[in-house]
Amino acid sequence: MSLEAIAKRIADEAAAEAAAVLQTAKAEREELLRKAREELEEEYAQDLRRLNAESSEWRSKLAYHVRREEERRLENATRETLDGAILSAAARLASLPDAEYMELVKSTLDLCTFDGRVEVIISPADGSRITQSFLASSSIPGRTFALSPERHDQVGGVILRSGKISLNATFTRIAALAHEQLVNELSTYVSGRG
Repeated sequence: MSLEAIAKRIADEAAAEAAAVLQTAKAEREELLRKAREELEEEYAQDLRRLNAESSEWRSKLAYHVRREEERRLENATRETLDGAILSAAARLASLPDAEYMELVKSTLDLCTFDGRVEVIISPADGSRITQSFLASSSIPGRTFALSPERHDQVGGVILRSGKISLNATFTRIAALAHEQLVNELSTYVSGRG
């Protein structure tokens, strides 16, 4: 065999071996790329699931806070409406015609359980309606009502005082008590529906 034939054969074998090595390297590279792509796709899928879960959690938290804010606004609006309605009712009672108004005051005096001398504190607006003679007519044996020189700053009604004990029977106070009862009833009603 000639030197050229040997060189050609060596070159051909080297080229064949290089092609085989190159083919193997390409296959390994393709396999590595495929594995890297799968790993990246899996990481992406995991990140996407994590982001979706976090997003869902944030949406849930946001929805909860929005609901709480809506409930708070509704509660405040309800409270304001009740406040306005009750104060309006107290004002309407205070502005009743004298005969009806005096009947309300008389029924308050009749419910009094104090003994002895009972001072009656009235509002400045009632100075012409609730007089000492009216109070004297409402007195009974063992209980005498006396008009106090003091005045209260509430809407209608009276404050009864015997010594250091007093009973606030003003329409504002009665309305406040009714307000708390209405709020409790309304809360029970609303929570029962929810």
